Amino acid sequence: MIAEGAFIEVLFPTTEKPGLPGLPHICYCLAVRPPLVLVAYTTSVPWPSNTPPPLGVRPFSQEEAIALNQRRAFPLHLNRQARMPLTTRWFPKLDAPGQGVIAVAPEQLRQELYERNLDLLRRHEQTIELLGPWPIPLRCDGHDGSGLAHTVPLPDTCISNPQRALRRRQRVEQRLAVVTAHQRIDQVLGMRHQAQHT
Repeated sequence: MIAEGAFIEVLFPTTEKPGLPGLPHICYCLAVRPPLVLVAYTTSVPWPSNTPPPLGVRPFSQEEAIALNQRRAFPLHLNRQARMPLTTRWFPKLDAPGQGVIAVAPEQLRQELYERNLDLLRRHEQTIELLGPWPIPLRCDGHDGSGLAHTVPLPDTCISNPQRALRRRQRVEQRLAVVTAHQRIDQVLGMRHQAQHT
């Protein structure tokens, strides 16, 4: 099941086309707030052992990778994230058994990555590359190009009145208080942090 701490197969977007699904990658799930998922990027090229990783990069050794059902060492790029709708367009194995989950990080590793990401968000947010279809445009039919259904549907009268639809969309966007994915994940992490200390 796709949840925080899972390594999952996704179609991670590229820098050149940040709003479209890209090539298959194994990513780390930072948070799930249906119908949205925030993931961090991994690469299949091991990080050189004699080179200190930059801020936001966490190298995994061969031993650590094997424990996570991966064949070779790899780096996790917490400084490269994508916020994506939880649909098969972005998660091609969503309807399959396991939903494309490769492994789930143990609690100690989840806590480590949680703290690393939280520090990155609070102190070095400008270093994070955020990809994915954001902001999501609202349309009269209640869907956008990503296949995500909106939780605040527009009335039927919008369909026959484009100007009214535009004004309605603007009001809906204001009420939704559109925030960045960083703020969303910070809220999630803050809630998790509070729960651990209550």
